Amino acid sequence: YAPYETQLHDLGFDSATTYGTFAWTYTSAPGSRLPYGVGAFEAIASWKTKRDRVNVPFFPCCTVGWDDSPRFGEASSIAIDRTPDQFERLMRAARHFIAEASHSKLIYINAWNEWTEDNVLLPDTYWGYSYLEALQRAVKS
Repeated sequence: YAPYETQLHDLGFDSATTYGTFAWTYTSAPGSRLPYGVGAFEAIASWKTKRDRVNVPFFPCCTVGWDDSPRFGEASSIAIDRTPDQFERLMRAARHFIAEASHSKLIYINAWNEWTEDNVLLPDTYWGYSYLEALQRAVKS
């Protein structure tokens, strides 16, 4: 929405977020492999800028992971070295970010079951319930 970010309200939107958390997945060189922690750090840093630019309430989006290689093969972008603890830190940062908002407190989570993008909050055979437990810790504390 960048070209229209100051016009969102006039265009009929009542809020804004980003699809996915890691902007570098759209701008990095094909075949990029970047640490999840780097993507999370950059996302957190971008939230205030985005909130200040749009003229509607902005809500952060937290992602479990990112790997679009099933779709793009060698040209894919992949967030490597992801862990439930890193996701928990990202969720805690989002929680702190919305705490200072004057509008409703909402955090988007991307995604429950996006298996083709390694973006799965749903329990699985590798991580078990670890990501759900990390989410619970982040919102309860």
